[in-house]
Amino acid sequence: MSKKYILSCAVSVLFLSGCVSTGKKPDDGYLIGNYANAALLGDTNLGFVDEAGLLLPVEPKAGSVLEHLDVAENYRLSGNLLRSSEHYDAIEYLFKDEDTEGLVTKAGESIGSLLVNDNMRSYEPTPTERVLVNYYKALNFWSESNIDFTRVEFNRANERTRIAIERYAEEIKEKNKNVNSEQLESNEEAHVLSDAVNSWEVYDNFMNPAVAFTNALFLSSQSDHTNADTLMKRVESMVEVQKPEIFDMKDINDGYFWVITETGLGPMLDENRYDIPWKVGDEFIVLSIALPTVKPRQSTVNPSTYTLNGKYLSMQALGSMEKLAKTELKKRWSGILTRAIASAVAKGVIQKAAAKENIYVGFAASLISAVTTSADKRIWGKTPANWSVTKVKNNGDNLLSIPYAQTSHQVSLPSNGSGIVYIKQPTSSSKPYVSIVAL
Repeated sequence: MSKKYILSCAVSVLFLSGCVSTGKKPDDGYLIGNYANAALLGDTNLGFVDEAGLLLPVEPKAGSVLEHLDVAENYRLSGNLLRSSEHYDAIEYLFKDEDTEGLVTKAGESIGSLLVNDNMRSYEPTPTERVLVNYYKALNFWSESNIDFTRVEFNRANERTRIAIERYAEEIKEKNKNVNSEQLESNEEAHVLSDAVNSWEVYDNFMNPAVAFTNALFLSSQSDHTNADTLMKRVESMVEVQKPEIFDMKDINDGYFWVITETGLGPMLDENRYDIPWKVGDEFIVLSIALPTVKPRQSTVNPSTYTLNGKYLSMQALGSMEKLAKTELKKRWSGILTRAIASAVAKGVIQKAAAKENIYVGFAASLISAVTTSADKRIWGKTPANWSVTKVKNNGDNLLSIPYAQTSHQVSLPSNGSGIVYIKQPTSSSKPYVSIVAL
C-alpha cells in the first residue's frame, strides 16, 4: 500500500468528518414556556409521532441521549409525567448501553477522536446528568404518591454518585500513560488553561446538594431519621449556611412548607482554541488544540421575587449547576487534554507526510486539520442555573405568586399539613412548573 494511498485516505477521512455538523438548534419552546409544543416537536424528530399526529410508544434511540433528555424534561414541565418517565426510562437503557459498549466500538471511536475530534465519540452523559435523571423521575413518582418507586430513584441517584467517584479515579490513572507529547504539554497556552481549570471552585465529589436535600426530606417523611440526618449534614457541609432552620427536619410534621426552586438556564460548554505553528525538519505544520470550558448563561429569574401571601420569600442558596459542571469537567480534564494533544500529534504526522509529497497537498492537510479540530461542547441544556430553598410556616391561607412574562402564576397551597413546593422556571418569560408534595 503506497504512502500516497494512505495519505489520500487520511485526508479524505478528515475532510468528510469536518463537514459533519455537531451543533444543536436551540429549543425556543423551552425558553418561553411552551413545554408541550417543544416536547411534541422532540417526539416528532425522534420518530415517535405517526402521520395522524398520534404518539407512538417510546423506544430507546441509539445516539439520541440528549434528544431523549430534552423531550423527557419538556414533558415533565408540561405536566405529562407518564410520557416524561417513559423517555427517562429510555435514557436509563441508553446509559446501560453506553456503559457496556464493546471494545471494538470504543476502539473505533478512539480512532475517530484521534483523527478528527472528541465529537466522533458517542455522547457519554456526565454524572450530574445521570443523577438528575433519577432525581426528576423521583419527583415524578413522588408527586403521584408512588413512594416505593420514589425511594428506588433516590437510591439510584446516590449509587450514581458513588460510581462516578470510582470511575474518575480510574480515568485519572489511565491518563498517566505517555502519548509522546512532551513538547505540546510545555505549551504556555495549554498550561494557562489547565491552571485556570485547577483554580475552579468545585464540589468535593459529584453530590448535587439539591438532590441530597430533597432526598433527606423524603427519608425524614418516611421516618428514616438516621439516614435523613446524615444526608442533611452532608448538604450543610457543602453550602454556605445562611438559614440554619431550613435544614432542621425535627418539625417536619408540624405544618411547614419547604419551597425548592430551580431557576435560570444551566451553563453550556464553550471552546478555547490554539493553533500552534511548528517546524519539523524543513516543513512547517500547524498543531491545533481545542479544549472545552464551562460558559455560564445569564439567569433572568430571581426566586426572591416570588411571594407568599404578598411577602417576598427569603431564599437560601442550595446548589449551582455551573459548579457541578466544573466539578465534572475538572475531574475528566486530564483525559480531555491527553486526547487533544494526541490528536494534534497525529494530525501533525499526516501534515508532515503530506508536505513531503506536495506543497499543495501539505497545505490542504494543514487546513483540514485546523477545520476538523473542535472541542466536544455537547451538554444537556435543560438544567437550571441555580437551586434555592426556603422554609415557611403553613398558616392556613397560602397564596404563592410567581411572576413571569407580564403576568404571574398564582398557586394556592394546602391549608394544613407539611409539604414540598417544587418550582422550576428556566427564564423570566416562561411559565413556572409547580409541583406540591405532601410530607
